[in-house]
Amino acid sequence: MPQFTRSCLILLLLVLCVGCDQISKDAAQQYLSSEPPRSWFHDTVRLEYAENTGGFLSLGSGFSEGLRVILFQVFPALWLVGLAIVLFVAKQMPSLSATAWSLVLSGGIGNLLDRVL
Repeated sequence: MPQFTRSCLILLLLVLCVGCDQISKDAAQQYLSSEPPRSWFHDTVRLEYAENTGGFLSLGSGFSEGLRVILFQVFPALWLVGLAIVLFVAKQMPSLSATAWSLVLSGGIGNLLDRVL
């Protein structure tokens, strides 16, 4: 696949995934934030709005604001820029790997947007 075509497909995937991520998070905030939790099948499936100031499983939520900015905004932003460069420059990366890394990048961008905005 030509590099330009591949780059356009990666960019399209990023825009679609980040866009869907942001739309779904906005919808959750709008429709679920003021509602009580909903559950189905004897609480087997539960839908509840929650916000997390830390990382995975609230790791780091007790850190100072400055440390959280460095750990959850600066470092991830640098890592995502590096990943984007590799994705758009690497010519020998298999298409399946490029797709997988594009999905990782789009998830990271979505999370970074949530932390910065």
